[in-house]
Parts: sequence; structure tokens; C-alpha cells
Amino acid sequence: MNETTKEVNMMRERAEKRLFNNMIAEIKEEAKQQDAPIYKGDNEVDLSISLSSVLEIIEKYSTN
Repeated sequence: MNETTKEVNMMRERAEKRLFNNMIAEIKEEAKQQDAPIYKGDNEVDLSISLSSVLEIIEKYSTN
């Protein structure tokens, strides 16, 4: 593998990591906005989000 290929691969990995981090941040933000009291046993679960919202966010990032 030559230097150019290594650099391209590193750039691609960094871009993919940024994309993933942005997607996770958006999912967390959406969870904060949707958060309603949901209980697992006697404990309240933090940061709930609907599956459809998660799927919409994933689709948004996978089509860009």
C-alpha cells in the first residue's frame, strides 16, 4: 500500500468517525427532546427515543 492510499484511508476513517459521532449526537439530542417518564421496574429510564426517530436519523446520514 503506498502513502497516498494510506492517507486516503486515514481521511476516510476520520470522515466516517465524524459522521458516526454526529449521528450519535443527534440521536442523543432527539432523545432529550422526546424524553418522557418511562419506567423499567421502579426506576425511571433516562433518554428514551422512539425507534422510528432513530431510523430516520440513520437514514438521513446513510443517504448523504
